[in-house]
Order: sequence, then C-alpha cells, then structure tokens
Amino acid sequence: MTKKLAITQKGIKSIIKDIEKQLLERIKNNENADIQPLGVFSKVNATAQIKVRIDDILGSILRGRDVTFDTRIEELIGCLILLIHSMDYDEDIDEVSVGEDK
Repeated sequence: MTKKLAITQKGIKSIIKDIEKQLLERIKNNENADIQPLGVFSKVNATAQIKVRIDDILGSILRGRDVTFDTRIEELIGCLILLIHSMDYDEDIDEVSVGEDK
C-alpha cells in the first residue's frame, strides 16, 4: 500500500467516525425523532420528513447561508444516512404490519 493511499484511508475513517459520533449524539438528544416523528403537525412518515430536511440543507448550501460549508456537508451526509436507515425502517414496519394481518 502506498503512503498516499494509507493517508486517504485514515482520513476517510476519521471523517466517518466524526459523522457517526455526531449522528448518534443527534439521535440521542432528540430521542430518535428523525426516525419516529411525533406527527403533531405533519402526518408524513420519517422518510418524507428527512427528504424535506435534505432539500433544506441543499438549498442552504446553494445560497451560501448559515454555517460553514463543511458543517452543512457533514449534516447532509448524516441526513442521507438517516434516509437510508428510515427507508429500511419503513420496510421493516411494513413487513411487520403485513405479518400481523395474518
């Protein structure tokens, strides 16, 4: 393995660990509301809400507003991870619901 490859791999691992830490802290602080929203005002599922959040982040990046670009990119990556999880979670719930009807 070349030195440049090793540096790149180490950097990627560090970034992923940072995003994981931030995402897990976010889930802990908001009591998993990203995946299990209360639905007080909106009745759409978690996947739809996360997609709206992704749109907000992308809009903020395009307009160059608010916090630093790096922070927005990390937040976007975290939301994309939540989106993948929520789509899997929704499928799991659907499978359980189908199984309960029997």
